[in-house]
Amino acid sequence: MDLNKLKFFYEVVLKGTYELAGKTLNRSAVAVGQNVRDLEKALGHMLFRRTYRGLTLTKEGQILFEGAARIFKEDKLLEQTLKLNNQELNCIKILATAGITSDWIARFIPSFLKKHPTLTLEISSLTSLAAFELYQYDVYMGEIFKKDPKYVYKFIKGFHYNFYASPEYIERHGYPKRIEDLKKHRLIEFNIRRVSGFYKTTDFFEFINANERQKVSIDSTIGEYQLVKDGVGIGCLCEELSFLKDSNLIPLLTNIEPMIVDVFFVFHEAFRDNKVLLSLLKEVKLHA
Repeated sequence: MDLNKLKFFYEVVLKGTYELAGKTLNRSAVAVGQNVRDLEKALGHMLFRRTYRGLTLTKEGQILFEGAARIFKEDKLLEQTLKLNNQELNCIKILATAGITSDWIARFIPSFLKKHPTLTLEISSLTSLAAFELYQYDVYMGEIFKKDPKYVYKFIKGFHYNFYASPEYIERHGYPKRIEDLKKHRLIEFNIRRVSGFYKTTDFFEFINANERQKVSIDSTIGEYQLVKDGVGIGCLCEELSFLKDSNLIPLLTNIEPMIVDVFFVFHEAFRDNKVLLSLLKEVKLHA
């Protein structure tokens, strides 16, 4: 099999279109499409269904993509291992949950960069389960879904989540005294299910909220906070958010235990002794 053509196919699946894959590969969309068609001809199978809505994988395409993912992940890991073991790390790619990237991560970045002034940081938010591919990054910070022996997991801290509403919302709709009372209120939820610590609040909201018309979902921590602040509804927010401490939001149901989300600092086992990553870990823990 031609690995170059396989790479074209793989990037098209990841990016969704020939045009976006072409930008990554520095090739035209026409060239990308031709390489994919050549691969289909060589294999004797259609890999994509092509409709006006875009490209979707066929059964054969899905099988090939899973195999290609394993090949290119291992290739990327080998590249990272060689780079880090040779201490040639001049850029750290960080993947973190949305709450961390929107607020908390800024607390330790300034002091870390003072110690490493020539270092480049690339910080991305985890936006879907498909994005949780650590081979593309050097570090992941967030909740853990399952542990993999290839990675090192360092506990950072537990983040606390409580329900909040604005004074204006409470004045219009009343103060909920029990969990059951929340069924009568509009709830603001973080809508990326099972991707960050917010999945706990999402599941809880689904349990208590039978009326879908009374729910607003948003994939932004700041957006969720702003909607609660503007009196749109009740949200479950992290107590550690810096902008929450200076707000006039009212904590609700303070008689129940807050939800706690454990956050970890995760990196590949091969990078265990890398001085730059260990320095970043130290800085993170100092500001936890």
